[in-house]
Amino acid sequence: MWVKKGVITIIDLRNDYYLVAFSHEYDQYLVLMDGQWFIYDHYLTVKEGSPSFQLTSETIKEVAIWVRASGLPIEYYDRDALHFVGYIIGKTVKASFVWGIWTS
Repeated sequence: MWVKKGVITIIDLRNDYYLVAFSHEYDQYLVLMDGQWFIYDHYLTVKEGSPSFQLTSETIKEVAIWVRASGLPIEYYDRDALHFVGYIIGKTVKASFVWGIWTS
């Protein structure tokens, strides 16, 4: 769970865009680098602002997504193989394993 270190100010810019200002650099770092952010099951696309941002013409050109590969054969449970499968979809940012143990 993220525990903020400073004040966070959120301003509604219209068109489903928000400006978020951080009083502590660590909070900004966590928001930009540490996660996928959701509000009520809605994914938030987060990016650092720029002086050239135009509210009326801005478009989202790429989005980081998480892909779950259910039923993938065990021989593909290798970091290089997962990256290869990921690159078929697009640029791979991270490949990780989630193992579950079930008993009855």
